[in-house]
Amino acid sequence: MRIAFLIHDLNGPGTADRATADLASALGAAHDVELASVRDSAAAPARHPRARPTPGVTLGPVIDSRQRVAAYLRRTDADVVIATRPTLVRWLAEYGQDRYVRIGRRSPEPHTRLPGTVLAGLDAFAAGSDADAARHRAALPPGAATRVVAIPGPAPAVTVGPAAGDSRTIVAAGRLIPVGRHELLIDAFAALAPRRPDWNLRIYGQGRLADRLRRRIDDLGLYNRVRLMGALPPMERMETEWIKGAIAAVTASGEPFDRTLLEAMSCGLPVVSTDCPFGSAGFVTHGTDGLLVPRDSGSEGYADALLRLIDSPADRRRMGAAALRTAAAHGPAHAAERLADLAATLRRSRPRRPRRPRLLVELLHLRPAPPAPAPATPDGRPRASARCTVTPDGSLTVTLAPDTLPPTGQADFVAQRREDPEGHRIRVPIRRLPGGSGVGITLDRTARVLPEGRWDCYVEPRDEGLRRRIAADTIDAAALVTLAPTENEHGVSCWLPYTTADGDLTLRTWLRRAHAEVERVTVADGAATVTAVLLGPGARRCPVREAEAVAIARSGDSGDLRMPLRALPDGRVAFTFPYADALARRTAAARQDVWDLKLRLATSGRGLVPVGRIGGDTIDLARTDAFPAVALGDTRLRPFFTAQHGLAIAADAVR
Repeated sequence: MRIAFLIHDLNGPGTADRATADLASALGAAHDVELASVRDSAAAPARHPRARPTPGVTLGPVIDSRQRVAAYLRRTDADVVIATRPTLVRWLAEYGQDRYVRIGRRSPEPHTRLPGTVLAGLDAFAAGSDADAARHRAALPPGAATRVVAIPGPAPAVTVGPAAGDSRTIVAAGRLIPVGRHELLIDAFAALAPRRPDWNLRIYGQGRLADRLRRRIDDLGLYNRVRLMGALPPMERMETEWIKGAIAAVTASGEPFDRTLLEAMSCGLPVVSTDCPFGSAGFVTHGTDGLLVPRDSGSEGYADALLRLIDSPADRRRMGAAALRTAAAHGPAHAAERLADLAATLRRSRPRRPRRPRLLVELLHLRPAPPAPAPATPDGRPRASARCTVTPDGSLTVTLAPDTLPPTGQADFVAQRREDPEGHRIRVPIRRLPGGSGVGITLDRTARVLPEGRWDCYVEPRDEGLRRRIAADTIDAAALVTLAPTENEHGVSCWLPYTTADGDLTLRTWLRRAHAEVERVTVADGAATVTAVLLGPGARRCPVREAEAVAIARSGDSGDLRMPLRALPDGRVAFTFPYADALARRTAAARQDVWDLKLRLATSGRGLVPVGRIGGDTIDLARTDAFPAVALGDTRLRPFFTAQHGLAIAADAVR
C-alpha cells in the first residue's frame, strides 16, 4: 500500500508527532510511506538528523496553510491517508477523497475537538484505548459508517537507556494545565519530603499554570528540591530526561497521557500514575510495571504510592524491567501491523475507484517535496551527526553516524574553545569504538585537563577538507545527576555536554583551583542563607575561622558585603546574606544592583573562591533552579544563578 501521513511537524518537540514518525518508520518496512509535514512556515526543510528518512519512508511536501493541505489531499495518489492532531483530522474529513482510505489517529489533545460530525467524514478512527474508542463511538451521529477501533501507542523508539534508577529523582512531564494535576503532585511530594530528604522532583513542560505552580513550590519551601524544568528545546528528546529519573509520575485525571506513560516505560522507569480510563488503565498493570492511584485518593494517597517505590529499590528494579517489556509490546511495529490490517480491511470492503489524475492547477498550490536532507548548519554547510554519552566517571563517548562523515580520507574529532586568544583545542582521531558499537571517540576525564569555557565540536578531515559541526542527535547525561565535581591535583572540574539552539554538540567545562558547590539556598527572615561544600585541596585545608563570605558588588556605588562563614559537618559551610545590609548599599536611582558571592579563604584578602553550582546535568540553572523573591519597601531581592553558574543576589526596583 501507499500510505501518506499528515504530521503536524516532523521536527517539532511534541511527542505525538514523534510517535507518528516512529509509526511511519515501522510501516515503511512493508509499505511505501510518505510524510507530509504541516508547519507554520515551509520556508526551510527540517535539518535535524531526526528528519532523515528511513528505508521505505520519504519526506513529502512541507505544507504551510489550510489551502495547501486541501490541495495535497485532492491530488495525492496514496491508497491510505492518515492524519494526526485534531486540526489535521478535521481537514482530512473535510477535504479527503473517496478514492483512498481516510484514517484519523488519536492525539493527546482533548477529545472535545473531534466532534462526531468530523469522525463521520472518516473511514476509520484509531483511538488510544478501549475506553477511548467507546467514547468516540458514542459521539458518532446515527447512520455513520466510521469504524472506531483501539490501537494504543505506539511506544517511542528510544535510543538511550534504560535508566539506572539510582538517581533518587522523580520525573514528571506534560503540559502545565489543570488536567495534568501537577499541583497534586507537588503537594504529594511535600508530604513525603521531610521523611525522604535526599529525593527530588523534576517537572518538564510548559503551560498557563507555570507561575501558579512556582508559587506553590515557594510557599511549601520546596524550591531546593522541586524544579520546573520548562519545555525541552526543539532539538532535544524527553527520553534523555526520563533516564535521569528513578520513578515516573503521572497525575493526569482526564486527558489521555499514554504517550507520556509509554515513553517513560520505554526508558525502564516504573510508573506511579492516576488510574485514568483513557490512558494509564490501558497500559499499567498495578504492582507489575507500576502503581495505579485512584483519582479520588488525593495527595496523601499519591504520596503513599511514591513512598512504596522510594523505599523499595528491589520493587523499582522489578517494575522497571517489566515496564520495558510492556513498552516493547506496544512498540511501533505492533501498532503499525494493526494499522496496516485496518487499512487493508477497509480497502477490500469498498469499491475500487480509478486514481484521480493530478491537475496542473493543483500542483501549483504545493511546494515541491524537499530532497532527503542531510544534517546541515544554518548556513547550509553539511554537518556530522552524533550521539553523546557521559560515562559513570564523567568521561564522554561521541558515536558518529557514518553516513554523515566526510566521504574520503581519515578525520579527527576537534573541540575548540570559544573566544580563546590562546587557541586551546583538542584533536582526537575518529576510530571504531570498542565492542563494535560504531565509530567515534572517547574523551577520558582522567587523562585530559580542559580549561574552563565552552568548546564547539567538529569533525575535521585530515585532507584539508571542510570541517563539519556535529549535530547532537541525543545526549545521554544521566550519569551527571549523581556525579560530584572531580577533585584532583589539577583542581575542581566538571564537563557538561549540551545542545545549542541550532542542534550543535557543545561542551561546557569548569576548571578551578577551589570552588564552593552550592547545596541549598534558604530564603527566610529577610535574608538568604547559603549552604555549600568546599572543594579543592587548598579549600579543604583552610580553617573556616580564618575565612569569610564576600558579596562583590557589580556596581561601583553599591559597596561589597562581608559575612561570617560558619563550619558545618562533612566539609560544608554556611553564610547568611542580610537583605537589610544590601538595601543600605543600594545605588541611588539604580533599577538593579547585583552582588556576586565569593569566599575569601584567607583574611589577608587573597584567594577568592567562586560560589555556585557546576555539578549536575543542567546547562541553564537560571531557568530551572529558581528561588523566591522578597519585597522590602520598593526593592525586590532574590538569589539567582548566573550564566556562568555562579550564585548572585539581585536587588531590583519594584515597578
